[in-house]
Amino acid sequence: MYKYLDNACKENTDVIFIIYIFFLDMGMLIENEKEARKRLFLKLGITEETLKEDVEHLKEWMQKQPHLPAMRHVNLDLWLENQLIMSKNSMEKAKNSIERYCSIRSVCPEWFSGSELINDVFRLTYDVLSLSYLPGLTPRLHKVCIARLEDTDSDKFNFDIIWKRCLMAMEYFLLKGQDFTGFHIIFDFSGLKLSHLARFQVSSLRMMSYSMKAYPVSFTAVNFINHPNFVDKFVAVLKPFISAKLHSRITCVKDISELKELLGPDVQLPSDYGGEGLSQYEYNDIMKNKLLSIKDYILECDKMRCDDSKRLTKEVTNTTDSGLPGSFRKLCLD
Repeated sequence: MYKYLDNACKENTDVIFIIYIFFLDMGMLIENEKEARKRLFLKLGITEETLKEDVEHLKEWMQKQPHLPAMRHVNLDLWLENQLIMSKNSMEKAKNSIERYCSIRSVCPEWFSGSELINDVFRLTYDVLSLSYLPGLTPRLHKVCIARLEDTDSDKFNFDIIWKRCLMAMEYFLLKGQDFTGFHIIFDFSGLKLSHLARFQVSSLRMMSYSMKAYPVSFTAVNFINHPNFVDKFVAVLKPFISAKLHSRITCVKDISELKELLGPDVQLPSDYGGEGLSQYEYNDIMKNKLLSIKDYILECDKMRCDDSKRLTKEVTNTTDSGLPGSFRKLCLD
């Protein structure tokens, strides 16, 4: 097969490169999926039997919540399995997440406004900021993600669209499943300018705080690399909109060797970070193609709304556990 690909590359390099990347990525997934799932279940105290029982419990609970939308576009059993795994096997956290997942689309529909917004994600963000999800996991079973500016023109930086792209990635993992307990995020700040900070609007940062709670994913570590001397100003911009726990997990890393030590030997860093994997931009393209493949599914997710007239309790799920007081509706309108 590889010999055939080498010969074919001479005739159509672009198409064959995409095919090669696809098979390489799928090979990584097939090779690691079962072992990673086994380690994840062991860490979280899950078995296939208990997971099925918990899914049935969640389905029964959802049937008793008349305000929740029908979810005919998803394989509900699999989707609920992924909710439970993302919630680290916590039934209450999974229920809160499902409530928030549905409510946010009702309270702030402008963030889920259909194909135009999604098309903007693919049109505006991928050449401005690369976002890679790396093969392999840290010793604590965390998935490593690297974000890096590719175009340093701050006028092209649109945080709203970039954040929608992050939400789409969460939809992908809810749909396809995950083999990790949380995200280890790395921000490469080479190219960051003070003018980028002016692109962060308060309303957008508030929505970031809000929508992060629509998915039960943990951000277990945040590292800054190649950071400018004004990085403290960037942290100051974010601080009011993130939890104290997440703020405490932000650290500046001095060089790649320190980063490798933090991540452990199993994470395949991009080749442009001294690793043996693909390049940052190639990993970025892999995720872009994955999201493109579920574009219609994301559009169906974005159409979901709660029917508040059928809600059994008057108040929308409270967010005090996230450090953001009040109901969803109050948070959005204040």
